[in-house]
Amino acid sequence: MSETQVVEKPACSCGHDHDHYMVSKDPVYTFIGSIWVAIFGISTKPIRIKYRCRRCNEVFEEVTEGPLLDQYL
Repeated sequence: MSETQVVEKPACSCGHDHDHYMVSKDPVYTFIGSIWVAIFGISTKPIRIKYRCRRCNEVFEEVTEGPLLDQYL
């Protein structure tokens, strides 16, 4: 008999996980990358994505690698 392991998603103090509608994905860019986005409107790959709850303003997860970063190109 094998045990199934339940993996809990990271959540903020309110209990919202990164799939909740009250959670924002805030991309963080390098200095040059932020200039490209702000001035020229050109998409660039962020160096980090921060998951922030809009209710309690807590950043509860950061992603620095993987396919999520490629979605911003």
